[in-house]
Amino acid sequence: MKDFHTAVYYYYPLQPNRENKLQKPSSADCTQAKSVSLQRFVKATGGKISPSDLKEIAETVGFLLGI
Repeated sequence: MKDFHTAVYYYYPLQPNRENKLQKPSSADCTQAKSVSLQRFVKATGGKISPSDLKEIAETVGFLLGI
């Protein structure tokens, strides 16, 4: 994760753990929210984000969208 990601509020930091299967500290760029059909997700290939991380990311996306 680049240093500037920790200073920008729309990058949500994610630390590696067993659940998310990340290999190194990462971040979710909340400005890159996309609409994707669930039918495109045939097989899970990675880990899962925790409910608390997902909530924080969703709140940040909502803030950016003004909702």
